[in-house]
Amino acid sequence: MSATVIVVGAGPVGLITALGLAQAGIHVEGIDRDVEVGTSPRAIAHWFMLLPEFEKLGVLDEMVTAGYTGTSLNYVDFETKEIITHDLSPLEGRVTYPYNFLLGQHRVSAILLERLATYSNVSIRLATNVISVGQDLRGVELVVESESGPEVLTADWLVGADGATHAGAYDIAYIRCIERLISTNIKYDFIGAGYGDSNFVLHPTYGALIANIEGDLWRCTYVDGTADDLDDETIVTRMREWMQVALPGASKEFELVQHSPY
Repeated sequence: MSATVIVVGAGPVGLITALGLAQAGIHVEGIDRDVEVGTSPRAIAHWFMLLPEFEKLGVLDEMVTAGYTGTSLNYVDFETKEIITHDLSPLEGRVTYPYNFLLGQHRVSAILLERLATYSNVSIRLATNVISVGQDLRGVELVVESESGPEVLTADWLVGADGATHAGAYDIAYIRCIERLISTNIKYDFIGAGYGDSNFVLHPTYGALIANIEGDLWRCTYVDGTADDLDDETIVTRMREWMQVALPGASKEFELVQHSPY
C-alpha cells in the first residue's frame, strides 16, 4: 500500500505531526507498536510558547479544558531549600497565552487521535512494529509486522517520532541518551512542603520535575541512572531509596500509584 507520508509513533509528537499534515491535505499513514494509547506516566507540562501551535491545529481549547492552567513555575534548590518562583504574570498583554497548562501525555494523545479520526486522509494503525526502513529515489519503504504478519509500506516521506529507543530500525546515526528517567505518579503532600503546581528541583542526584496532576496526585520524574547498568526488577527498591532523600518535608511516606521508566 502507498501513502504520501508515514509517521512512525502515535505519541503526541507523531500525532501532532500527522494532524498538521492532514490539515494541509496530505495523506498520512500513522503506525505505532503499542496496542493502545499509552497510559504510563510521561510528559505532563506544556509551556506557554507552544500554545499558539496547539491553537493553529484547533485543539488548544479542548486540551486546556481537559487539564488545568498555571501562571508560575518554581525552581527549588535541593541543598538550601530555597524556592524561586518564576511568575508568568509579566507576560500578560505580551503573549497570547500567558500561562502553562498541565495535561498528561496519554490524554493529549487521546484528544489528537479523536481529532484525526475526523479526517478521511488519515489512517492510524496500532500494534504495528517497524522491522526495517529503506529508501531510494522513489521514496521510502518500511517493513512492518502486526498480528496479520509482515507487510511492506511505501511512501514519499517518513517521519520517525517513536523515540530514540527504536532508532536502530532506521539504520542511521542517532544520539542516544544514556541516562534513564523514571516517571512516577505518587500521592504526597508537596503543597505542605511549600511547592507549587509545577516545580523543578535542582540537584545533580536528587533533581526532579514535580507537577500536580489533580488533588493529592503528583507527577515526579527523576534520573534513575545509566540505562545500561540498571536492573528493571529493582526499580521500586531504588525509587524508595531515592524518595527517602529527595522528598521534601519531615515525613517521607508516599503512595506509589504508577511508575514508568523511559
